[in-house]
Amino acid sequence: MSPRVRRLVNSAMSGLTFAAAVLAICPLLLIFGFLLYQGASALNWDFFVHLPKPVGEAGGGVANAIVGSLIVIGLAVALGLPVGILGGVYLAESRDRRLPWLLRFVADVMNGVPSIVFGIFAYTVVVLPMRRFSALAGGLALGRRGDGRTPPGPRDGGALGQRDLAGPAARNSSRTTPLWR
Repeated sequence: MSPRVRRLVNSAMSGLTFAAAVLAICPLLLIFGFLLYQGASALNWDFFVHLPKPVGEAGGGVANAIVGSLIVIGLAVALGLPVGILGGVYLAESRDRRLPWLLRFVADVMNGVPSIVFGIFAYTVVVLPMRRFSALAGGLALGRRGDGRTPPGPRDGGALGQRDLAGPAARNSSRTTPLWR
């Protein structure tokens, strides 16, 4: 195949790829635009600071969801980052050969575990033994669903699962970042 034909085929395929990308993105942009057009009127200060109303009633807000998310993220950071950073500093500064190798191996394995596995772990270890919702269970294990009737599930997310995800990532980052020099 000559260089001219090769350039022509390359240009044609690049054009087809661009057209396919535009064709795939157009429906998404249309849906997003429709949602913004229809939902922009509902976004006001009351929406962010009021609690949800019962099903069927107009109005309501998402204040409890925002506060709950901030609590879970705060607990995940408070539990995961100190352990991860201290572990990374230990791995970077240790002269021992066996324990740092084992910790690096465990951190790499934990980075490869899907987050749903950590969610199931947190659900099993914290929520099931407590048999009820509390600030401790919600903060340490799983976020509570808003209706109060549905039991929590492993995909509800929470600080314990987030800590198990954030710890190895912080450990790997802090062991490769020079702290002084």
